[in-house]
Amino acid sequence: MMSFFRPRGSFLCSALTLSLSYEALSQVVRPLPVPGRIEAENYDTGGPGVSYYDTTPGNSGGAYRNDDVDIEPTTDVGGGYDVGWIAAGEWLNYTVNVQQTAVYQFDFRVAALSSTGAIQASLDGLPLCGIQTPQTGGWQNWQTVSVSNIALRAGQRLLRLDFTTGGYNLNYVQITKQRDLLGGFLRASGKQIVDGQGNNVVLHGFGLGNWMLQEPYMMDVNGIAATQTELKGKIAALIGTNNMNTFYTAWLTNYITQTDVQALAAAGFNSIRLPMHYALFTLPIDQEPVPGQNTWIETGFTLVSNLVSWCASSHLYLILDMHACPGGEGYNQSISDYNPPAPSLWQSTTNQSKMFALWQEIARRFATNEWIGGYDLINEPNWTFENNSDIHGGSDQTNAPLRLLLMNVTSAIRQVDTNHLLIIEGNGYGNNYNGILPPWDPDLVISFHKYFDDATTNSIQGKLDMRDQWDMPLWLGETGENSNEWFRDVSHLCDLFNIGWSWWPWKKIGTIAGPVMVQETPGYQAILNYWRNGGTPPSTNTAFSSLLGFAQAARFENCVYHPDVTDAILRPYPQGQTLPFKSNRIPGTIFAADYDLGRQGEAYFDTTTTNNYNAGNSDRNDSVDIQPISDVAPTNGFNVGWMDPGDWMKYSVIPLVPGPYVVYARVAGGATGGSFYVDVGGSNVSGTVTVSYTGGWQNWTNIPAGVIAQPFMAFKIVVLSPGLNMNWISLHPAPQLSVVPAGLHQMGLTWPAWASTFRLYGASNLSPQTTWSLVTNRAVSDGTNWSVSIPSLSGNRFFRLLGP
Repeated sequence: MMSFFRPRGSFLCSALTLSLSYEALSQVVRPLPVPGRIEAENYDTGGPGVSYYDTTPGNSGGAYRNDDVDIEPTTDVGGGYDVGWIAAGEWLNYTVNVQQTAVYQFDFRVAALSSTGAIQASLDGLPLCGIQTPQTGGWQNWQTVSVSNIALRAGQRLLRLDFTTGGYNLNYVQITKQRDLLGGFLRASGKQIVDGQGNNVVLHGFGLGNWMLQEPYMMDVNGIAATQTELKGKIAALIGTNNMNTFYTAWLTNYITQTDVQALAAAGFNSIRLPMHYALFTLPIDQEPVPGQNTWIETGFTLVSNLVSWCASSHLYLILDMHACPGGEGYNQSISDYNPPAPSLWQSTTNQSKMFALWQEIARRFATNEWIGGYDLINEPNWTFENNSDIHGGSDQTNAPLRLLLMNVTSAIRQVDTNHLLIIEGNGYGNNYNGILPPWDPDLVISFHKYFDDATTNSIQGKLDMRDQWDMPLWLGETGENSNEWFRDVSHLCDLFNIGWSWWPWKKIGTIAGPVMVQETPGYQAILNYWRNGGTPPSTNTAFSSLLGFAQAARFENCVYHPDVTDAILRPYPQGQTLPFKSNRIPGTIFAADYDLGRQGEAYFDTTTTNNYNAGNSDRNDSVDIQPISDVAPTNGFNVGWMDPGDWMKYSVIPLVPGPYVVYARVAGGATGGSFYVDVGGSNVSGTVTVSYTGGWQNWTNIPAGVIAQPFMAFKIVVLSPGLNMNWISLHPAPQLSVVPAGLHQMGLTWPAWASTFRLYGASNLSPQTTWSLVTNRAVSDGTNWSVSIPSLSGNRFFRLLGP
C-alpha cells in the first residue's frame, strides 16, 4: 500500500523468508474464527478487487504475501506482520466465522509516526463501526483503539476494513466476546440498530402526527390558532368546555385505531413513531395541586398501552416521541404547543424536572416491553441558548443546556430501564449537533430531520460523518411533506447508507402527500368559515355535532388511502418495474388518473417534473397533473390535465378476451385543441389522435383513438400537443358484424351484446373521402347479440360499427 510518510523497502526479505511466509499463510484457518484475532495480513485470497484494493502495484514491504498489499514484519508484542504504507481508499476483506450470536469488542492495533487516520469496518455490506487512529510517535509504536457493544450474528460473515485516510499501520483486530445478547430489545451495535438475535434492523415507519398533539396546519387552522392550546380555546368558546373535552375524547378514540396499525403493517412498514403531548400524561406545572410534585394522568398511558399492544399484534416497533415537552421546547409554538408568556422548557427548572420525572414514569411502565423500539427524548428543540439572530438554534455552537437536559433524561430513564434505545435530536429542529456529542450512553441513536432539500449524499454527509466519528446508528426521525419523486429519492438514499426512517405524517387533513387523507366534512368546513370570515356562528348543538362527525371522519375506514405514496416510499428504486394502480381488466374503461405505480420515466413522464408537484393537487402525489372533474358517469372524480408535449402515462392491463381492441377516449379540448397517440411496446399504434375544441376544459366528448391489433399487457397515452384533458380510455374487442337472413328485400346484421354503446354506420362506397352515415339506432338485443334489419335497396353497401 502507498504512503507519503516513509520510504518503501524498509524491510527486505530473503527467498527463504518468503517461502516460510507462504507456508504460514497456507496454514491459516479459514474462515477466520470469531472470537479471535484477525491478523491484518490474513485478508482473503480472492485477489485484487475481490479481497483487497491497493493503490500501488507490488508489496512494498516484500513480506508474507506476493500481491499488491504492503506487508512487513512487525516488532509488536508477539511478532508476525503488519499491513503498512496504507493510503486513503484502500480496503481489505476478511471472511470470518462468528461462533456465537453475542456482543463483542473490537480492538484495533495501530501505529503511526506523525498523523491521525480513520478506519471504517462493515459487515456483510452494512456499516458496522469505525475508529480514529492516533499518532503514536513511530511506525512500530503500537497502541490499541477499542470499540465496544458490537452485536454479531453467528455464521459466516464478510468483514471489510475501509481505510478512509492513510498514514498508519495495522497489525490486527482482536474480537472478544463481551456478553451474551439477551432479550428481544432493539439496541445500538456500532453504526447499526440490531434486534435480540443480532440482525440489522432498518426502521421503516410513519409518525402518527395530529393525534395526541394537533398542529394547526394539520387541522387546517393556520391563521386561526397558533397552538393546540389556542385551538382548544376556540372550540371551547364555540361549544363550551365540557363539549370541547368530549370532542377531544372522540378525537383520541377515532383518529388512530387498531385498523391504522394493521394497515401500516399490511403496507410493509415495521415501526411507528408516536408524537406525545406531555399534558396527556401529567398536569402542567401551574395546575399541580402541590407545586413541584407530579400528578399522573392515565389517559396518555392508556393510549400508549393500547397502541403498543396493537403494534405487538402486527409486529411493529413503537418509538415514543416527546413531541410536546412541559412548557414547550422551541420558539416554533405550533409543533410543541408552546404558549408564552408561560415559561418554556428552557426557562423553567420546574418544567425540566417534570420532563425528567415523566420520562422516568414512562420508562418504568414500559421497561420490559420488547415492542417499544426506543424513546425519542425531545422532538425538534429549536431555541438559541446564545442569543443568536437564528432564534431556533440552528447556528448555536455549544448547545450546552440541550446536552445537559439529554443527559439528565438519560439518567432518569436508566434508573428504571436499561433495555431500550434512546434517540437524541440536535438543536435547530433536530439537526444542529454542535456540542451535543460525544455519546454518554452505549444505546444512543442520532436522529435527524429532513424536509425540502436535495435528496443527495451531500445533503446528509454531515450526518454520515457524525456516524463514522462516534460509531452511532443514524435514524431519519422525520421527513415527508413533498412529492413522490422526492420521497423515492430520499428513501433510496437512506437505503444506500443503511439509515432507517419515519415518514411524516401517516394521516392528515386534505393532503395528497401522505398515505391517508382525512376529508373535511361540510360541518367542519362551516366552522372554519366562521372562524375565518366571521358572521353568525353555528349553534352550539350544530357545531358540537359537526366536530363529533369530523372525529368520526378521521377513522381510517372513512379516509382516502393513497397507495402511490406508500409505493414511492417502500419501492423507491423499482428498476423499471411498474405495478398497476388498479386492476385494469379489459374489455373495460380505465381512468386516465389510474396510471401505473412507479418512478418518473417508468410509470409516467411529466415534462414539468422539475417542480416535482401535481399542478392540480388532487388524487395522486406524482408530478402528473390531476384535477377534480365535472363530467357524467363513468368517472373516478378526476381527470388528467395540463398535458404537455412528451407527457405520457403507462397502464398495465389484464386482457380477458383476445383482441384486436378498439380504443376510445373521453376528452375535453381547450381553445387550440391537442393531440396524442396510443403506444404499445414503443410503437405508435393509433396514429395521431386529434382532440378538437369542445367548448371548454370540462366539456367532454368521446373520440375514437385507434385499434390495438397485437397482443399487449400494457399501453401508454403519449401527448403530442397541448390543449386537452382526459377522463378515461375505453378498450373493447373490435365487434364483428355478421350478415343474417332477414326476409325479402331485407338484410340482417348482428353484433355482440357487449357492444351496446356502438352504432351502425353505412356508406355506398369506400374512399379516403367516404362519408359514413348513421343507418339506424333501432337495434334490438336478445341478450347475446344486437340485431337490426335494413332494406337491401337502401343504397348502403358497406357498414361499420363505431363506439361511443
